[in-house]
Amino acid sequence: MKTEADQIRLQQRAELIKTGHAWPAPNGLIFAFQKFLSELPWGEHALDIRRMPSAERVNSHHMPGPDLLVWLNDARIAKRPRVGVYWGAFEPVLVIETAWALKRLEWLAEFHPLGLFLFGLELEDEKWAPHFEDWLQYDGRSSFTAVR
Repeated sequence: MKTEADQIRLQQRAELIKTGHAWPAPNGLIFAFQKFLSELPWGEHALDIRRMPSAERVNSHHMPGPDLLVWLNDARIAKRPRVGVYWGAFEPVLVIETAWALKRLEWLAEFHPLGLFLFGLELEDEKWAPHFEDWLQYDGRSSFTAVR
């Protein structure tokens, strides 16, 4: 049975595609990203960035909005033209322009209680090639983690 939040998420994704801000991701991309995530060092409840020297975590409560946008734009993911947006195991991945997504992370995560991951994408040989090593996690509240 679908909840009201499920319906809102479906409408949100449909609107992103309809307005041309997003495109459905290639088949199989979600499973490849899930495999990548499973190989990262996880702690009890979150990524263990102490075991990831290239990752950094910030809290938006301690960083003004303009500074947070600078921090986001300095992350490796910002160098990719597109990102895959991963909301979880049972949600489809969408392809979105990176700059657009980075400015709207709170909106993208609004109806997703566990937040989201973005990962880099490049068009190579007319196919979307994932660059999972360039990722960003937003918990949907105030914590951002990214590869720098």
